[in-house]
Amino acid sequence: MAKMRVGGPLKTIRAGAAWRTLFSVCCLAGATASSAATMRCNGDLISDGKMPRTTDAEILYRCGEPYSKSGRNWLYVRGKNQVYRLQFDANGELTRIVTEIVR
Repeated sequence: MAKMRVGGPLKTIRAGAAWRTLFSVCCLAGATASSAATMRCNGDLISDGKMPRTTDAEILYRCGEPYSKSGRNWLYVRGKNQVYRLQFDANGELTRIVTEIVR
């Protein structure tokens, strides 16, 4: 297997291992960056990864009243089979959107 020199003649690593490590790091970074969930309301996109976080008042304004509320958990039903569960923290800021398909 070919060897690649990194940082001088004394530090050598196998190229295959270096590429596998680089690939793994990139995949993990991509998974972390794309972990935000979204929900569309009247043409607006609501995201749980947005900073500053979206508040419950803003979601009420954009999306209207939810199908049901249970404390800090709200439920929106879109179409025939799409359900969005929204979770808020104690300050009323959106922390999580879970999308479910009901069959």
